[in-house]
Amino acid sequence: MLFLSIIISITYLIYLIYEYYYNEKIKKSFKKIILVNGIRGKTSTAIQIDSVLRENGYKVFTKTTGTDPIILDCNNNKFPIIRKGSPNILEQIKIIKKAYNQKAEILILECMAINPDLQLVSQKRIIKSDILVITNIRPDHIPEMGRNLDDIAFAISRTIPENGLVFTADANYYENFQKIGKDKNSKVVLVENSEFNNSKLVYEACKNLIKNKRYNKQKKLENFNNIENKIYKLKNNKDQDIIFINLFSANDPVSSNHWIKKYLNSNYKKKYLIYNNRQDRPNRILLFVNYFDIFNDFDEIFICGESKHLAYKLFKKNISIDIKKKKNMDFIYDLEKDSIIFGIGNIKGQGYEFIQRLNLGEHNE
Repeated sequence: MLFLSIIISITYLIYLIYEYYYNEKIKKSFKKIILVNGIRGKTSTAIQIDSVLRENGYKVFTKTTGTDPIILDCNNNKFPIIRKGSPNILEQIKIIKKAYNQKAEILILECMAINPDLQLVSQKRIIKSDILVITNIRPDHIPEMGRNLDDIAFAISRTIPENGLVFTADANYYENFQKIGKDKNSKVVLVENSEFNNSKLVYEACKNLIKNKRYNKQKKLENFNNIENKIYKLKNNKDQDIIFINLFSANDPVSSNHWIKKYLNSNYKKKYLIYNNRQDRPNRILLFVNYFDIFNDFDEIFICGESKHLAYKLFKKNISIDIKKKKNMDFIYDLEKDSIIFGIGNIKGQGYEFIQRLNLGEHNE
């Protein structure tokens, strides 16, 4: 029995060594590996980078990890990623192999890791990206990533490559990233005025790769991340106009603040807020209580989703306006003419189901 155990252990060790060197060989086959990290906008940024590089003749293979994780292969085919269990960073190894088998020139990966140690392992042992794109540092994934913004920035900084390039839109933590980049012989570039519009960030990340290639100037990057695609013009049950703005995927309070302030004006008779709650994201409620500073600009707040009683209790304690719990989001069709409704908090669960129905044209104008 001892002899058999030794044989199995040796065999497994040989397999691990083989896998390591095989993966190293695979990664060297790509011209560039681009990792997209940050708190908000990772998926849209990865897809924009894919679009620009693909347009300019590169064989690109992209994998995102958003609400609907997908693969965009070298033939521009889109495949959903079906997981049997919880997301695991080892998934990236399989994706790298798929890209290699398609002879991809550029591999684009959205960062899966949240825990600071896993962020380090993901970059140093699995991905080894050449280019890192950091969208922003915002309050979310607490306590998984740490207690505050400094901790979150540190966690994300662990994916800064060695001898590589880093592009970030976050001016507040640029100097931190720059110091770490210097220690790793990586250049860190601040892309100014792009914190809420990733177009410039995408352009800078792609520029060094397309400088000797064709670039279609007619293709306007600023349109790729346009908030307009989150606006739904709907009809209520009296066939009157109402507006719903989907900010469920914004997730963090800073992003939600920004977009709501852009569209919250006096042109609407009533202003409503829907907070869609997730049972496994209780800390997000506290983040909105502490960082979302415009609750009292609304006429009423509605809470949907899971564990509504917890969200209701915490909001009621800190917010002075009317708050109601709702079974689902169909109540918005009973709201009066010229109402504007913002959906915030979480996309999963009822938020996702509701948006899917809207995308199929339910009550659309």
